Amino acid sequence: MTILDFLSGKPQIQSTEESFNISVESDLSKVKNSIKECLQQAQIKAEKIDLIILTGGSTEIPIVKNELCQIFPNAEISAKNKLTSVGLGLAYDGYHYF
Repeated sequence: MTILDFLSGKPQIQSTEESFNISVESDLSKVKNSIKECLQQAQIKAEKIDLIILTGGSTEIPIVKNELCQIFPNAEISAKNKLTSVGLGLAYDGYHYF
């Protein structure tokens, strides 16, 4: 018996990358708009950004990474600790309260 045996016999969902990309299009558009707003508020052009630090699981989604590469064509993309960086950030922040 394996830990996922409870899933046997359940309906299976099949999807394509294209259908997934279409399903996240609206959310990705919101992210891109937020990036544009941040750049405007910071009064900096996207081409001047030289490092993007990816954090969180959604940065594993190819269309997300591709969009970031298009928006920031001159930026190096750093993916170190992307799945633990949120927790580490919270831990560092929490440290200041004790």
